[in-house]
This record gives sequence, structure tokens and C-alpha cells, in this order.
Amino acid sequence: KFLEFQQNLIETVSSENDEIKVTVNGRMEITDLKMNASQPATELEAILKQTINKAIVQVSLKIQRAMQLFAQTPV
Repeated sequence: KFLEFQQNLIETVSSENDEIKVTVNGRMEITDLKMNASQPATELEAILKQTINKAIVQVSLKIQRAMQLFAQTPV
């Protein structure tokens, strides 16, 4: 059941100003990336890194919680 949960997990995260949206799946793969190019490239790069890291953290937390729940659930 955990593997099924992980395979179906999808998390979309936006930057504070909605300039970047990143979608990450349960295998920590970026499955979608949308960028509004109104910012200079150097600023977009920093925002992109922050947004990707935020998405990875959110997916990691969901996986950790699911692992705890599945560990407590009798088979």
C-alpha cells in the first residue's frame, strides 16, 4: 500500500509570487514546471531553486507521515 501511495503522490508548489510552479511526484521527480519569465534570469534561478526545494520538502514530509501511518497499521 505504501508503494501505491508513493506512486500516486503528486505535490504542486508555487513560489511566493506565483512566478514559478513546480510539480514533484513521490519518487522526487519534477513532473511539471511552469515559469513566468518577467524576472531577470538570475532572480528566476534563485526562485526556482527555492520552489523546487520547497516541493521536495513537502513530498518528503508526506512520505515520512505515510511511512509512520503504514508502520502502525496492522497487515
